Amino acid sequence: MGRKLQEMLFVLLIILNEPNMSAADCSCLVAMLCDCCSLNLTSCFPNLPALKWLSLTLNEITYLHPETFSNLPKLAVLFLNGNQISSIQPGTFSKLTQLDKLYLDHNRITYIRSGTFSNLPSLKCLVLHFNQIITISPGAFSNLPQLQSLYLYSNQITDLQSGTFSYFPQLEALFLNYNKISNIQDGSFLNIPKLHTLALNNNQISTLPPSSYYIFVFTAKVDIGFNPWHCDCQMVPFRLLMGRSHSFENEIRCAQPQHFLGHLLKDINPEHLIC
Repeated sequence: MGRKLQEMLFVLLIILNEPNMSAADCSCLVAMLCDCCSLNLTSCFPNLPALKWLSLTLNEITYLHPETFSNLPKLAVLFLNGNQISSIQPGTFSKLTQLDKLYLDHNRITYIRSGTFSNLPSLKCLVLHFNQIITISPGAFSNLPQLQSLYLYSNQITDLQSGTFSYFPQLEALFLNYNKISNIQDGSFLNIPKLHTLALNNNQISTLPPSSYYIFVFTAKVDIGFNPWHCDCQMVPFRLLMGRSHSFENEIRCAQPQHFLGHLLKDINPEHLIC
């Protein structure tokens, strides 16, 4: 049995009530681990300076402001999934310098402002899938030196602006699949030296900037299938870089124009890609 599973079973078997949390009726283990799941909470959270693990899953929280977690300096794992959060103010998590994992999936977040997830020196995993995110401002994810996994699949994201995903020295996995991305600007992905998995499948991507080719080449697992590729003059710079030796090249199958329907871009003479 894994160590983490043993720890979780220990929490479940030896649950104590923390006096500071009696009003919310959370179950806490020696003021370090608190489970406040499904308690119809609408806000949070009192002063628990030693708390390291907190679950607020399946409550009715709608809004997070900068003082929400200001009294939880030791927090390492925070579950906020399954709430009704639609807005997060920049700086909400800025005092959680030891935060390692943050779960915000299955909420109603529509917009991520610049600075929303910034200056979190210990954060390794950020989970934001199954929200309603349309727009990510440049600088929304900045100064995250330890981030390894970022989950943004199954949202409503429409475009990736230059600098949206840049300067992630430890990022290994980025999931952007099952969105509505139609536009990827040049410089959307910069300085991600350890990127291993990039999922962009099942979007509305029709063209790619040539700079994205180099990101794909140095990423072990790239999924860009099931997009409506337009094989015209806009794809010439990207096509000229293709060397037929990378698996992702087999996923760019033309949807437009009609005479190239079903063809692989790599098999088309660049001179025939006209507008």
